Amino acid sequence: MTSLLIIGCGNPLRGDDAAGLRVAAALRARGIPARDSRADPAALIEWFRQAHRVILVDALAADLPPGTVRTWEAGREALPRWPFDVSSHGWGLVEAIELARVLGALPERVTVYGIAARGFELGGAVAAPVQTAIERVTQEIAALVRAGA
Repeated sequence: MTSLLIIGCGNPLRGDDAAGLRVAAALRARGIPARDSRADPAALIEWFRQAHRVILVDALAADLPPGTVRTWEAGREALPRWPFDVSSHGWGLVEAIELARVLGALPERVTVYGIAARGFELGGAVAAPVQTAIERVTQEIAALVRAGA
């Protein structure tokens, strides 16, 4: 069993929705293992079963300035649905976490980083404030890994 699993979520073709995937890629570039998820709940739940602690990063469709970062401890409390409703297929991060909780597959420590986004259009670019947040979240997670969190 892995002690720490980092997962970046999103769609690389939909502008700011790529935020979580970009954090995962930046961590891998630093030699820190991180996985990509394009919101396959079954894969997420299986990954949750393999770790003692999980860090997830995803874009938020929230009424917040682009690039704003929020964190939740989803192992302790349910995630709010409103900022994660960007899934085009009906299942997303919130549903995967809550199903894993019901199945007893959710690790005790699940930290979710949400990066507020605005542009989810097909082929859109990642906005500058979102890119700045991607860099900040990457640095924060890298520091946690170095500290042995």
